[in-house]
Amino acid sequence: MAMRASPSVRNTGRTRLMAAAAAVALAAPGLAGVSEPRERFDGQSVVGVRVASQRDLLTLMAVSDDLWVCGEVRAGEVPARVDAAGIAALEGAGLRVRVLVPDVQALIDAESARLARVGAYVGDGKGGARGEDFFADFRRYEDMVVKLGELALARPDVCATVTLGPSVQGRDIPGIVIHGTGRAPGERPAIVINATQHAREWIAGSSAMYVADRLVTLQGSDERITALLDAFDVHVIPLVNPDGYVHTWDVSRLWRKNRRPAPEGSSCRGVDLNRNWSVGWGLDSGSSPNPCSDTYRGTGAFSEPETAAVRDYMLSVTRLAAHIDTHTYGRLVLSPWGYTVDLPPDAASFDVVNGVLESALEAVNDVDYTAGPGSQVLYLSSGAARDYSYGDRDAFGWTIEMSTRFVDPPEQIVPNGEELLAATLALGEWLGANLVVARVPADAPATLTADEPATIGVEMLKGLTRPNPTSVVVYWRLGTLDPFTPVPASAAGSGRFEAVIPAPACNAQVQWYATATTLEGDQVVFPAPGAAGPVVVWAGGESCPAACPADWDRNGTPNSTDVSAFINDWFIDLLEGGLGTDVDHNGVVNSTDVSEFINAWFGC
Repeated sequence: MAMRASPSVRNTGRTRLMAAAAAVALAAPGLAGVSEPRERFDGQSVVGVRVASQRDLLTLMAVSDDLWVCGEVRAGEVPARVDAAGIAALEGAGLRVRVLVPDVQALIDAESARLARVGAYVGDGKGGARGEDFFADFRRYEDMVVKLGELALARPDVCATVTLGPSVQGRDIPGIVIHGTGRAPGERPAIVINATQHAREWIAGSSAMYVADRLVTLQGSDERITALLDAFDVHVIPLVNPDGYVHTWDVSRLWRKNRRPAPEGSSCRGVDLNRNWSVGWGLDSGSSPNPCSDTYRGTGAFSEPETAAVRDYMLSVTRLAAHIDTHTYGRLVLSPWGYTVDLPPDAASFDVVNGVLESALEAVNDVDYTAGPGSQVLYLSSGAARDYSYGDRDAFGWTIEMSTRFVDPPEQIVPNGEELLAATLALGEWLGANLVVARVPADAPATLTADEPATIGVEMLKGLTRPNPTSVVVYWRLGTLDPFTPVPASAAGSGRFEAVIPAPACNAQVQWYATATTLEGDQVVFPAPGAAGPVVVWAGGESCPAACPADWDRNGTPNSTDVSAFINDWFIDLLEGGLGTDVDHNGVVNSTDVSEFINAWFGC
């Protein structure tokens, strides 16, 4: 029978957590006792505007200063908050308008009334297993801090809370690192998941919290979760923008930026944290220099303590493999780049994993996601987190846009959390199975040109890691019997490597496989069976005669070796009942087949 903790122990744990949360809540300088009037949105609606061109987008942006999108704007229906005059202006400009939310303030009022009835989260100090369902509704900043602490108390063998540093108003940015049992964090590659760079995107933060909860709670009992944590450390940072998040609860539900005081000469507060990262920072094509814009990028890359803190934390993470920056909304999987229409060097690898993530997200609740580079849009986003994690840290980076609205009902918390969890598991499984993405190039010739030196190409693309570019070797042979000969391959750009082999004869079968060593020293073989299952390609050309059926070893040159090879295979077929040497195709291997083969051999 398991021992139960005494009430005093449980209460002590809960008291510590609540005291810590209270301290965090009051730590921000100058916050205690400060009250701002709630911002209201009376007479405003959210409409979907059909945008097909840059002109349409500029018209929409002139009418609405609040597009209900997180980052890039894609062609199609774009949601925006407008008043009645705005609707009339859009329709007057010839744009198609569809009302999505008739009354924004009524939607917010209903949410506020519901949350007032819910009250503060009441767990049990041991991960909430016997307390209130944390995911029954959205939670305040203090409740999230408490929940993370409860998870750490419940499973100290697999997780620990972390603090990334203070926000612009002095609040701690909370996080949790989760790992397998029997080892410390830092011994495995890492996946970082962060959320709520944009304050109003509550479902993003709750989805990240759900992932943390499931990983911690189900480690050791769920096979896929246990396998993930055996292979990776998972770092979850659910509230990158705690000040803005608190502001959305207390003052303005639709606030997006952090709470940076207005710069000199302006009355507008806040910086868009997802325009404040260094890669692509400062471009007017994907951010704004105007402090009053919702995409104001700040005075410099990492000018904000929130982005600087997450950057520093990511720099401290050993072997950062992948990063998911979670947002709402739109059900999108966006890979680099966001700041330019150019594709990244590892576009082929991103294309593969984008499909993996898209399928995983869709399968859980039978919903539709769209995956692709963030730049395939009408409006770019420069200074985004995913471009930093890839461009500066050489890690896979994505923005995943959850849900279909900013103000979600609580019934959507778990479904969206399930989707993000499924994507995390699928990502870990793909990374674990693909140290390097090795494949035959799509433009590889189906037939090699006979009697000319041949180029063998292989792609060794970014997976969990990269190949050492000087380590790629192609092993080749003519036919099926000769030993394989190694030839060093040279880098040809975009993850492609090429090796030149001597000219194969007409009708020769060329077999090859490739090996490489990763930057961490692991061995990669493609195809995986290596010499036991090589790639096969034939040599031919217009001047080549018909292939000799007695060229048994397929090296393009009929000789006595073919006779020996055939007789050897014939004896094996006799003993084992095979039909590989049934050259007269009568269903029986016998001496007639030998005669037929010898006649064909003399005929060649």
